[in-house]
Amino acid sequence: MNVELNSAKMWVKENRNLLRKYKGQWIAYNGQDGVLGHHENVKNLVEMVKGKGKPYILKFVDPFFYSGLRRLVPIRFRPFRQESWEPTISVPISNKNQTATIEMLVDSGADISTISLDLGEVLGFVKHEDEVPEVAAGVNGTVEYVIRKVNMEIEEHVFSAPVAWLLDEKCDDLLLGRETVFDIFDIEFKQKDGEILFRKRSDA
Repeated sequence: MNVELNSAKMWVKENRNLLRKYKGQWIAYNGQDGVLGHHENVKNLVEMVKGKGKPYILKFVDPFFYSGLRRLVPIRFRPFRQESWEPTISVPISNKNQTATIEMLVDSGADISTISLDLGEVLGFVKHEDEVPEVAAGVNGTVEYVIRKVNMEIEEHVFSAPVAWLLDEKCDDLLLGRETVFDIFDIEFKQKDGEILFRKRSDA
């Protein structure tokens, strides 16, 4: 799996301009075949590509990344560097019998990792009728969410971690937040090299 993720990461790095035409859509890709499929709805995309029998990573192609603007909610800035870099990592996530490899933004400002509404449904999340959502407050307002436990794999280490399943279909950010993840790994951002290093802690 690690070899495949590294190959996919290299493919994205070399083909960022190609992804421009998919902005605002979900893509399924791997390092060998490139884009296997694309769709505005991630559930439809999964149905499209699951019969191909090939490994893939799900990525939402952020339209702001390719519009010449960078998103820093609620203000959007033009990038200072000619080549922008997103600190993302591809994370295999499993819930019971459902598994998806998702490209997530590593965000030290996020208390907890987040999963979008439709991607949560792909992973088999179900909101129970008697379940009371929590409310997260931010500069853009509030969003309801419920907590789910999933298994994540980073650097060949599998662990259980909570995620906030966002119940607003307009919230599409996939964030790898601090809860559990930052306790297990020391994380180094190397912006000049376009790399993120995850080092498992000896006390994890």
